[in-house]
Amino acid sequence: MSNAAVKVKCLGQMRFIVVAKAPLWTVTIFRTDDKTRYDESLASFVDTTLISGMMVSYRDKYTMQGCIPKPIHVEGFKAVKLLNRNDEFVYIPSEKAIPTAVYDIIHASYKMPTCGGIPLRYVIAAKGKDLITQMDETGQHHKFLETSKISHVSLSPDFFDTPTGFKKARSIQDVVLSSSKRNESSELGLMFWKEDDSKKQLDGSKKTPSSLRH
Repeated sequence: MSNAAVKVKCLGQMRFIVVAKAPLWTVTIFRTDDKTRYDESLASFVDTTLISGMMVSYRDKYTMQGCIPKPIHVEGFKAVKLLNRNDEFVYIPSEKAIPTAVYDIIHASYKMPTCGGIPLRYVIAAKGKDLITQMDETGQHHKFLETSKISHVSLSPDFFDTPTGFKKARSIQDVVLSSSKRNESSELGLMFWKEDDSKKQLDGSKKTPSSLRH
């Protein structure tokens, strides 16, 4: 990220990339294997997020607001740790030089708390039964996010450019999930479908956590 652009690259199996830059902040999701892309406005991306709530539950931007912030350093960066009896959240606070659009895109991409900054670590204790296995997970800690490395780097201006010559996809699902993965399982494709009401959850539901890594 910079003071005029942001880029999020999925290093897991899905291998998609999210990029946006000033002044319009149009969000482009693309993948290099299928050479497909999907473009949408910042407002639309923030409103509906990146992945369906069936895969990753939407979580509010701010969390553990009753905790006392503890200033810490993570690899030379000033950060803040929030800690209570069961949960832990570490983040780098927002900077005035960085547009709010950057932090909004990070929140919509990860779908977990940011406290308005850059999340580095998020661990919570489970409550109740797992939705799929129906096994009681009360007290077990789930690591939603862990950062392996963070650093200042020099980037060329074209690092945040969107690809040219890529086919425009009909939906974000066609980019987030590769064609080979969609062909393997129709159910998997539906789980990644981004719905307008992805922020809504069924009463009493509990989502299985997904680990994310910077």
